[in-house]
Amino acid sequence: MKLKSLSKLIISMVVLSTMYAGTVAPTLTSRFNNILGANNALPAPSVVLGLEAEVSEGVYVGLDTDGLQNRMYVQLGFGTFGMGTIENGGGDVYPQFSIGGSFTAFDRFSVNLEYLLNQLTDADGSAGPNTDPSEDQLRIGLTVKF
Repeated sequence: MKLKSLSKLIISMVVLSTMYAGTVAPTLTSRFNNILGANNALPAPSVVLGLEAEVSEGVYVGLDTDGLQNRMYVQLGFGTFGMGTIENGGGDVYPQFSIGGSFTAFDRFSVNLEYLLNQLTDADGSAGPNTDPSEDQLRIGLTVKF
């Protein structure tokens, strides 16, 4: 019973906050991770869902996820700084940081380029963090704001 009440409270808070905020917009991104991979082929895109809010003139904050990577970011002008978590496939979750830029191609369509710092991850998942870090990555995202 408490879980049902809690879920109703959360849903009503989200609905009320988006009604009165006025600047919160859902985003849909097609993201290409690790575009400079070993085989130099364009990887398959992942679908990323998020929310973005304008907190000041030209300053945006947002949340997005693709299921394995969860991120919060701040965008000021063309620059973007993000921090979040990444799951290595074995159930282990590690921090991830990104820095990049965003270019608005059309009114609600933008192209994002980010450099991911993955040195705190553990690719093999067996010996603990910082023993076998994943390589840093460069990724491109194509974002539509609704």
